[in-house]
Amino acid sequence: ACDRVMKDIGRPRGLIDYATLEDSESEKAGNPPKSHLKLIWHPRTIAYFMIWGAIGLALLFALGVRSRLDLSVAPDRNPPYMLMSDGSVRNAYTLKLRNMQSRPRKMEITLEGLPGGVMWSGDMSADAAARALTRTVESDAIDTVRAYVIVPGGAKSQDFSFALKSLGEDGESDTVETYFEAPGGE
Repeated sequence: ACDRVMKDIGRPRGLIDYATLEDSESEKAGNPPKSHLKLIWHPRTIAYFMIWGAIGLALLFALGVRSRLDLSVAPDRNPPYMLMSDGSVRNAYTLKLRNMQSRPRKMEITLEGLPGGVMWSGDMSADAAARALTRTVESDAIDTVRAYVIVPGGAKSQDFSFALKSLGEDGESDTVETYFEAPGGE
């Protein structure tokens, strides 16, 4: 707009211009203006482009190789354990099974370690307790499971793990180590 107004009143154009002094004087001398590509592509611009491109590729790689399955375990803190009438010891845990795929997946939760230990979830009977539970987790969802782990009498406090495995073709898995509380500590 400014160049058009300057032309209408018979004044030289370029009242507002985005050019270096060198380019302005070159243009006044009648030389052709520099190409816009030459104005943009300097070594520093190319270096910045390469750095940002590498960062973008690294993020895409990290996104592509990440696990599509996650398990988190939170033991109940109060009470840390329950002594049952038959002498066995029960601990309660909140498990979160995360399915990061766009399809439902069948998953198996198993106990690793903890000799004689079995578990059941809050939505089933304690009579159905076993070393493994099977759950179906919806697509892009988190399934919260209240798990009860019971060990026969005389159990000691000890480390053990919950293992989560996808029962599909991919066979992805995750393991989280936790602690089983019992009377008398370690």
